[in-house]
Amino acid sequence: MKKIKNIILVLGLSLLSFSFVGDYFEISKNIEIFNAVYREINMFYVEEVKPGKLMKKAINSMLKSLDPYTTYIPESEIEDFKFQRTGVYGGIGAIISKVGEYVIVREPYYGFPAQKTGLMAGDKFLKINNEDVKGKSVEYISSKLKGEVGTKVNVVVSRSNKEYDFNLKREKIKVDNVPYYGVLSDDIGYIVLSNFRENAAKDIQEAYSELKKKHSIKKLILDLRNNPGGLLNESVDIVNIFVPKSTEIVSTKSRHNEYIYKAKQKALDTEIPLVVLVNGGSASASEIVSGSLQDLDRAVIIGEKTYGKGLVQGTKPLPYNSQLKYTTAKYYLPSGRCIQEVNYSSVLKEDSLSENYTTLLGRKVSAGNGIHPDINVLNNQEVNAFLISVIKNNYIFDFATEYRLNHQDFNLIKLDTNKIFKLFEDFISQKEHTYETSSEVYLDTLVSTIKNEKYDNNEVVEICEKIEDIIKNEKSKDLYNNKNLILDLIIPEISSRFFYQKGRIEANLLNDKQIKKAKFILLDTNEYNMIFEKIN
Repeated sequence: MKKIKNIILVLGLSLLSFSFVGDYFEISKNIEIFNAVYREINMFYVEEVKPGKLMKKAINSMLKSLDPYTTYIPESEIEDFKFQRTGVYGGIGAIISKVGEYVIVREPYYGFPAQKTGLMAGDKFLKINNEDVKGKSVEYISSKLKGEVGTKVNVVVSRSNKEYDFNLKREKIKVDNVPYYGVLSDDIGYIVLSNFRENAAKDIQEAYSELKKKHSIKKLILDLRNNPGGLLNESVDIVNIFVPKSTEIVSTKSRHNEYIYKAKQKALDTEIPLVVLVNGGSASASEIVSGSLQDLDRAVIIGEKTYGKGLVQGTKPLPYNSQLKYTTAKYYLPSGRCIQEVNYSSVLKEDSLSENYTTLLGRKVSAGNGIHPDINVLNNQEVNAFLISVIKNNYIFDFATEYRLNHQDFNLIKLDTNKIFKLFEDFISQKEHTYETSSEVYLDTLVSTIKNEKYDNNEVVEICEKIEDIIKNEKSKDLYNNKNLILDLIIPEISSRFFYQKGRIEANLLNDKQIKKAKFILLDTNEYNMIFEKIN
């Protein structure tokens, strides 16, 4: 009890030290009320309360009322937080996920212990250091696989109903900011940036320099799709690669000040035709890069509307090795616009979304709801009941796993897609694959309504049965009707089994509508230049 009182006292004094921010009486009054509630619950609640757990819940609830990005990070989650910032951790190097009662290897990272030791996608964890891990969560398995660099971990996995024993030595795992770069065709370079962790700008510079030196690229595609963002300074440095020194890239405004970020270094290339790809998964720092390059008329933005996160986060250390990540400011692009889509109760609302914003050359751009591409190209898979059921039941993943076990090589260029599809047809025919279409749902509802209203005479029943037969007949064609969509999912999955992340990306490039549009624009100088003409 004495310990609990000390915690309350320390918390109260800490909060009071910040009373200058607002009204002293109002702050001290509410701290006193909070302390009283916390004390009474700990002393008299019907069951024993864990003070740490209760306090964490209280803090999280308080911060949740502000915005989704202001969060409390306890000591137990600090390592995961550091990984989000640096991309570095001690472990075996593998993506894992839960399927049924077991956690499986989703994808090993090439060049790290999991891949080098022989773990494969689809392997099911049975034991870790002799501990049975059936039913354990992904978080639990992850904590067991991670550890100090140089230490060892033993895992037993199931593969094709056989058990395999592996001894792995943990290494320093560095998740690349740039998982892939290469030449597409016709002197067009292509760089994928998956996040904005430390050294992201340096990684882009190195990839660009190599493409320029070894392949003499004359045009460039920068892919920011599904990049959730990261460090603000990295986004500024990446824009700096393509714009002159001293160019304003982004500014931030907080309650107390405003800061303008300008290009500090000499650009690597201010002339190369540039396309930036974005989609709904491109957020924060991705929107700074794409939005700034759009405002400066330095790149053509192609794809889909971005997420719409115009907020900046900072961190502050707290007692006992915990941290607070909190929203410090909004950011504004060179045109003056903020692209924050949602105004949370705690976020300043002085921005006028009705204002007209223009690029350097006078093109109109919108504010308040993400970055709108210069050219909209939808790249989404069609969604229907059949595809959803195939993905939900893990059939694509399991088929690729089985294919890898039965084949020694894979050639993306010489691939016989009809043969692949036939193999998948045989694979899925062995499954008890059941799913319900929208038509079946509506028919069931109709039949129930007819019965409730006493209209279920023989003629009506016969009509419903005929409709049901027609639906079943059409449903039997779903596999073939979705052939191309199925292959678009299968080929990258199989390719990743042989060539890991690089193989998945290269396979996805084959039928990528946004990539095709980007190449078309870059290859037609007139089309490219027309994008930057002022629209009156």
